[in-house]
Amino acid sequence: DDTVVAIPYGSRHIRLVLKGPDHLYLETKTLQGTKGENSLSSMGTFLVDNSTVDFQKLPDKEILRMAGPLTADFII
Repeated sequence: DDTVVAIPYGSRHIRLVLKGPDHLYLETKTLQGTKGENSLSSMGTFLVDNSTVDFQKLPDKEILRMAGPLTADFII
C-alpha cells in the first residue's frame, strides 16, 4: 500500500478522485495519537473520527469528499 496523499488536521473542502481499478483506503490519526483504519466499500456518507466523509463508487472511479474542518490527519 502506498500513501497517495496526506491531508492534515483542520483541512477543509477536500475532493479526491481515484480513477481505475484501485480502491481508496483511509488511515486516520487524531491529535491524541489514536489511529484508525477504514476501507470504504459502499457508497454513502460516513462519520470517520468525527469528520464527515462522502464516498461515491462509480464503474470507472471512486470519489471522496470531506467538507471539514477535519478532526484528524487523514492518510489516503
